[in-house]
Amino acid sequence: MKSEILYRAAKPADADVIFDMVCALAEYEKLRHEVVSTPDHFKKLLENKDRFFCYLAEKDGVAVGFCMG
Repeated sequence: MKSEILYRAAKPADADVIFDMVCALAEYEKLRHEVVSTPDHFKKLLENKDRFFCYLAEKDGVAVGFCMG
């Protein structure tokens, strides 16, 4: 049985997960030292949907990707 990937708008409560994925990507790109944001920064951004958006991709309830702008 295949698991589906679900896409949903991120919520302020997802800030820690988003931050972890940003850090993982930065680490992969050898740019971890450039990350200056914090989970709280993402939480505040997600509270203002007029200026920031983020979508999470989830498989079996676990975040596996993101898109933001």
